[in-house]
Formats: sequence, structure tokens, C-alpha cells
Amino acid sequence: MDQQSVNAGVQRGQVGHGARVYLRINGKKVGYMTSVDGGENIEFQPVEVLDNLEVVEHVPVRYTVNLSASRVFLVNASLKKAGIFESVRGILSRQVFTLEVVDRVEGKVIQTFEGVRASSNSWSFEKGQISFNRMEFVAQRIRDVEGIN
Repeated sequence: MDQQSVNAGVQRGQVGHGARVYLRINGKKVGYMTSVDGGENIEFQPVEVLDNLEVVEHVPVRYTVNLSASRVFLVNASLKKAGIFESVRGILSRQVFTLEVVDRVEGKVIQTFEGVRASSNSWSFEKGQISFNRMEFVAQRIRDVEGIN
């Protein structure tokens, strides 16, 4: 396949990058975010039967979503008060939120993570360095720019 056919129908100015996007949690813009990483995984189990050397079929058995983000550590900002990370008392209440990656150029949501809960929050302070919160999340599903799950 030649390069021209690979790029057929692709318009210039559509490349995603960090300066082009921002994050929203439950519709509110989150400031000082420096990165977000996410993806989805489908786990398959092989069906292997007697009298056959090959795998007969791969059966989907699990769908998972992974999500992590970094944010500049702000000394007077509580992630728990903001509803991003749960307080100890809130862990069992199963508060979930929606996290959206928004393209600020076109003003549209390009990734939507639904049923999100924070699972870890870490930070460190080093001399001569900006400090960050590094957060991991679990989510139930991810939708793409077309809203497809």
C-alpha cells in the first residue's frame, strides 16, 4: 500500500497533541494537568481442544479500561474536596465521575471515560523540581470522538 492511499481523506490540522486538549471532570475543566494516558483492553482466552494442534477460537472474556493522569501539585488544592480522589469515608459510597478529553480547537470531546474512580494518588517533592500528582483510575468504558464504545 502506498503512502498516498494511506493518507487518503486525511485533512491537515487534525493531529492531536498536548497543547490542543484539556480535561473535564463532570463537565468542569481541570487546571494544571500535564498528561493523560488511557486505553482499553480486550482479553481473549483460547479454546483448545483435543485432537487439534491449533486454537479453535479466541473467546472475549474481559473488557477493561486504563487511565492515568498527572497534574502540577498545588499546595492549596485538595483533590478530595474537588471530588477527584475519594476520602476514606467516601470509598464505599462508589462515587463515580466522567472524565472527558476535549479538543479546544474544535470544541468537541474526543475521548470520554465513564464510570471513573481514582485508585491511586502519589506525589514527591524534589529540590529544583516541580512536583506533580500522579493518579491512576479505573473506568467502566471509554467512548471515542464518535461516541462509540
